[in-house]
Amino acid sequence: MPWQQKKKKRVDSDDDDDEDEDVSEGDVDDDERRPSALGGERRTEDTGAAQEDYVKVSIPRRRLMRWCNEPFFEQAVTNFYVRLGIGRDDKTQRACYRLCRIVGVVTKGEYNFPSIEGKKPVSTDKWLKLSFGKFVRDFKMSTVSEHRPSADDVAQLVGQLKTERLSDHVLTKKSANKLRKNQDLLVSNYTYTKEDIEKLVMDKKKRNKKSLNIGLEKTRIAIAVQAVRDEVEEAKKRLEDAKVQRMEADDDMTTIAESNVTKASEALETAEEKLEVKIEEEKKIHKEDQDRMNRLKKSSKVQNWVKVNQRARLANQNADFRAYREEQEREKTQGSAEPKFDPYARRRQKPKNLWEVGGPKQDKETVEEEKKETTPSERDDSNVGKDGDRENRREEASERRVPEPPHGGRRANDQFAFDDDFGGDVANLGGVGKKKVQTRARRGISLEEYQERKSAGTL
Repeated sequence: MPWQQKKKKRVDSDDDDDEDEDVSEGDVDDDERRPSALGGERRTEDTGAAQEDYVKVSIPRRRLMRWCNEPFFEQAVTNFYVRLGIGRDDKTQRACYRLCRIVGVVTKGEYNFPSIEGKKPVSTDKWLKLSFGKFVRDFKMSTVSEHRPSADDVAQLVGQLKTERLSDHVLTKKSANKLRKNQDLLVSNYTYTKEDIEKLVMDKKKRNKKSLNIGLEKTRIAIAVQAVRDEVEEAKKRLEDAKVQRMEADDDMTTIAESNVTKASEALETAEEKLEVKIEEEKKIHKEDQDRMNRLKKSSKVQNWVKVNQRARLANQNADFRAYREEQEREKTQGSAEPKFDPYARRRQKPKNLWEVGGPKQDKETVEEEKKETTPSERDDSNVGKDGDRENRREEASERRVPEPPHGGRRANDQFAFDDDFGGDVANLGGVGKKKVQTRARRGISLEEYQERKSAGTL
C-alpha cells in the first residue's frame, strides 16, 4: 500500500536520524575531551567557519607590509591566514593559491616588498612560517596575495585538514570572531615602550644599507667598540677575582663562590658577543665608506673633472716649456749686449742712513777729555798751552758738523742722491734738454714727529 510504504519510509528516516544523533554525540564527546589547536576546547555550539569567517582572519600583503616592522607584529598575525601564491597550473597556466595558517615568524635574509604608487619599497628580514596541513615551511611575505580567499581555497584547506585527521585545526566561527577581536584590540591600543623604540631604531639602522652621515657613524662606532672592549676587560678582571675568591673560600661559602664564578663567566661571554657584533658593524661601516669612495671615483662626473684637470695640467706644462724656450732663444740672440735705457724702470739705489741716533760723532780725544774731571788742587800749570790747542780742536770739529736744515729739508747724501751713481747730469734723459743740478740738504725725522705730521697733514 502507498500509505504503508510512506509510513515505513518515515520510520526508516527516524532510525537514520537517531543513528546520526548517536554519531554526533560520540563526536562531541571526543571533541570535548580534545582541546582545539586554535585555543580552548571545542564545544557543541562551535560550528565550522564559512568563507566570510576566513575572510575576517585573512591578512593581505598590504597589511603585512604595514605591520612587518612593528613590535606587535608576531603576536598580531599568529594563527591568522594568508593566501599564498605557489605558481601557475601546468594545464591552464592560471595562478594557483593555497590558504595557509601562520604558525610563527622567523628572522632570515632581508628582502623588499613590491613598491606601491612610486613609494619607497619597505624592506624587512622577517619571514612567515606557514602550515598547510602537516606541511610547514618558511615563506617571504612578498609572495602573499592581496585578494581575499575564495571558496575553492577554503574547501582545499578544510579537505586537507580532514584528510590528515587534523579536525582540531579547522577554524570555527567563534574562534574566528575571537581572533579578529583580539587583533583589533592589540593593534589599536598598543603602547610603545622605551625598549620598543630603541629596538625599532636599531632594526632600522641594520636594515638601511646606506648611512646618511658616514663620518658621524664612524666616530660613533669607534667609541662604541672601545667601550665594549673596556667592558670585556672589566669582565675578565671580575672573573679572575671570582676564581681567586673561590679558591680562598671556606666550605660554607663554596656554593656562593661557584655561583659568582658562573655569573662572571656568563657576563664575560655576553660582553664578548657584544664586542663581536660591534666589530662586525664597524667593518660594515668601513666597507660602506670604501664603496662610497670607489663609487665616487668611478662616477662619470668625477671622471670628466679628472680629464679636465689632466688637460689643464698638460697645458700648463707646455706653456712653461714654451716660455723657457723663448727665453733661451732671446738670450742667444741678444747675447751680452747692454740693455737699453728704460726711463720707467726702477732706478738703482744705495742704502743710506737717514739719521743717526745719539747725536753727532766726536773725536776720541775730545770725549776722553770731557770725561776726565779735575779739581783746582790737581791743576798743572805746565798744560796751559795745551788748553788752547784743545779749544782750537773743538772749534774745528764744530765747523765740520753739517747744520740741520729746518723741517721739510733733506740731506744731500740720502738714498735719493743718485747723481753720483749715474755720472752727473741725470736730467739729460734720452738727450732731451739739460737741467742744472741743485744740491738738496735733507734730514730724517723721528717716529713720533712723523706720526704728528701725518695726523696734521703736513707731510
